[in-house]
Amino acid sequence: MADLLYLIPLLPLLAFCVNIALGRSVIRDNAHWIAIPAVAASWVLSVMVLLDIYENDHAISQRLFTWIPSGDFHIDVNLYADQLTAVMLLVVTTVGLLVHIYSVGYMHGDGGYYRFFSYLPLFVFSMLMLVLAENLLVLFVFWEAVGLCSFLLIGYYFRRRSASNAAQKAFIVNRVGDLGFGLGVMLTFWTFGTISFYGEDGIFEQAYNYEAHGIAGGTLTLIGILLFIGACGKSAQFPLHVWLPDAMEGPTPVSALIHAATMVTAGIYMVARNYTIFMHSETAMLVVAVVGSFTAVMAATIALTQNDIKKIVAYSTVSQLGYMAFALGTGAWVAAIFHLMTHAFFKGLLFLGCGSVIHGMHEEQDIRNMGGLRKHMPLTFWTFLIGSLANAGVIPLAGFWSKDEIIVGAWISDSPYGKVAAILGLVAAFLTALYMFRLVFLVFFGKERFDTAHLHPHESGPWMAMPLVVLAIASVFVGFVGFPPEQGPFQDFLHHAFEHVHAHHVSLTMTYTFGVISTIVALGGIAAAYLTYMKGTINARALGEKYEGVYEFLLNKWYIDELYNAMFVRPLRAFSVFLWRVVDVGVIDAAVNGVAFGIGAIAQRLRHVQTGLVANYALAIALGMAILVGVYLAGFSNLFQ
Repeated sequence: MADLLYLIPLLPLLAFCVNIALGRSVIRDNAHWIAIPAVAASWVLSVMVLLDIYENDHAISQRLFTWIPSGDFHIDVNLYADQLTAVMLLVVTTVGLLVHIYSVGYMHGDGGYYRFFSYLPLFVFSMLMLVLAENLLVLFVFWEAVGLCSFLLIGYYFRRRSASNAAQKAFIVNRVGDLGFGLGVMLTFWTFGTISFYGEDGIFEQAYNYEAHGIAGGTLTLIGILLFIGACGKSAQFPLHVWLPDAMEGPTPVSALIHAATMVTAGIYMVARNYTIFMHSETAMLVVAVVGSFTAVMAATIALTQNDIKKIVAYSTVSQLGYMAFALGTGAWVAAIFHLMTHAFFKGLLFLGCGSVIHGMHEEQDIRNMGGLRKHMPLTFWTFLIGSLANAGVIPLAGFWSKDEIIVGAWISDSPYGKVAAILGLVAAFLTALYMFRLVFLVFFGKERFDTAHLHPHESGPWMAMPLVVLAIASVFVGFVGFPPEQGPFQDFLHHAFEHVHAHHVSLTMTYTFGVISTIVALGGIAAAYLTYMKGTINARALGEKYEGVYEFLLNKWYIDELYNAMFVRPLRAFSVFLWRVVDVGVIDAAVNGVAFGIGAIAQRLRHVQTGLVANYALAIALGMAILVGVYLAGFSNLFQ
């Protein structure tokens, strides 16, 4: 497979080139017949790579070309696939392929159809190159390319002001994170003298034996924190999480691809890939764990009060990414990637389910205007229910196995924050079950809260239904690759990518204990939602009125956007207006225009000298001669010597 590795990202890139060049004039509504086969072929090759690595227990690499040659310094663009890469390839291509198929039905009749099916494979290409990158600089380049694709897809409906604003917000917030990441790349090169990951002189081996190479522990801490700042942007961790919910302005398939399975997991992947840097810095690990656990709980509390169906799932994504982050911060590396994989399937299912509901409800997104949809959209209901159960962590669905492994991993870790993180994980699990089944009960159960005379909900067509079924099946069964806990085939396979990590032994008693606790917590959240939104035993409206301040606080997303507006947006806008009106207009323009005005004024005076009358010119010559003669006769003849 080493000779074919380059085809995995190349095929989606070719699909982009063909569709963007010929889509508008030739291909038009058939653009999906270019994009889908390309991504499908990449999926087949990814499966072959996974099987090759699994059977032969070795990594695969392929040298492509030298990008920057400069004396002894050179940057090669090489591809490298190990166990971690193989998992990411399978996640990206599987979800990417299903989103492409779903989009045929969802985007049917859209005016920019070819453009959408150009951006999607370009994004898949960028993400594949990111996970295949053999060195940190190439990873950073495609990290930025993924951000560009996100900007294009979030702002796909560019004529809609809210969509263009959301795209700009996502781009700018991620630039803040990428500043930290970029500084981390520079400091990494300055510290290790290389940006290559692998080999005896590579970053990973030097970081693992940092004392032997004379590298200070504080330097590793600074590198780790800078890299994690980049991850906070891409993976929507506090305080850079604010872009992801707004990004729901893009088409729903974009949300499933970017904001559930691929781009937002790039930060988790990057931290996991650089685990030898983080594992030697207790401070960096603590920062990752604290930020992750706080994000998990914070986003879950916000999701409780939201009414836009996509934004509820978006905040759920932020919360689940928090789980992955605190798993990394407590040293549960394999558990974090396990949850990354399971989450990609059930959260992709939930976003596509949201799209099916919105499509069937003729673009309605407010869950308060829905209700009783299970009889109108039975397939969407059952698949969405499976995704919700998996997200809530109900046994035996995929989310249970990976989420429980994260909580157990945090509890038994050497981190001083581990047990706190585990408890916060359980709190977030309860909230997750509560807000997900609030959504399920309000959307699919109860009375119909829409105009039944004019609005007729309908089930989605086969192009949209097939990905829902496939993802639902995956959400049920994919978790079993991690069974038994800590010893399943997934863990055994992925431990090779974290060979320097000492795995903690977990007793069966502890495993079963936490399994029972997690199940009780999840079922407790579902029961609370049932009593509130189905039986009415708990009056949600009365609670909201009694604790109005808390409700408003959560409804307004902890007022973080308002805080950023007050601290950054408004001062920067005022400063920009000052630069425009005072510096640009008052100083620069005034100086330039003043010179022009002065020269113009002088020219206006001098223009009268040239009258066009010969008599005037003769008079001027005569006067000039008279002046010269006068000067001469006055004793200044020496001037003419």
